[in-house]
Amino acid sequence: MRRLLSVLLVSGCLLAGLPQVTPAQGTRGFTIFGGPDQELDFYLQNGEANEKDRYYLRISKDKLRSSVVKLKIEYPDYYKGKFDTDKVKINVGEEKVEVPVKSVTWNEEERFITIEPEEALSPDKKIELVLENVKNPWRGGMFYFNCRIVPLRGSSQPLYIGTWVLSIN
Repeated sequence: MRRLLSVLLVSGCLLAGLPQVTPAQGTRGFTIFGGPDQELDFYLQNGEANEKDRYYLRISKDKLRSSVVKLKIEYPDYYKGKFDTDKVKINVGEEKVEVPVKSVTWNEEERFITIEPEEALSPDKKIELVLENVKNPWRGGMFYFNCRIVPLRGSSQPLYIGTWVLSIN
């Protein structure tokens, strides 16, 4: 009986000490500034430095107050990755219906990408921007990608929606 009890105790300690398996970028991590109101969800398919990747940048419907006619992604000067403007998609809603893209412009000097859908995006559905064939920077790090939108009505100036805090290993 003592032997069985000691085997169970040792087995329990070993199992408790094993790390839990979690998906890459499964959690938001620790945010010091900006807080949860400013942080947007994302998923990186690869997440490794100097590798090809696919970025899934998400905007929840509660961040949108009106229809969206243009999206602008601003990234920091220390991000040295490359984007393929021919491989950008917009998916909307829970069922991720693809919306035709009118134009994608990448301004390397000013460090931003603008994405214009063929028709205005409804504020009632979440938006997912899919950037395929991205070449991650050769050096990993944390990169703050700011999201701005141009609403259908109101200001023609892009309005800040939130930030994707990308972590590349």
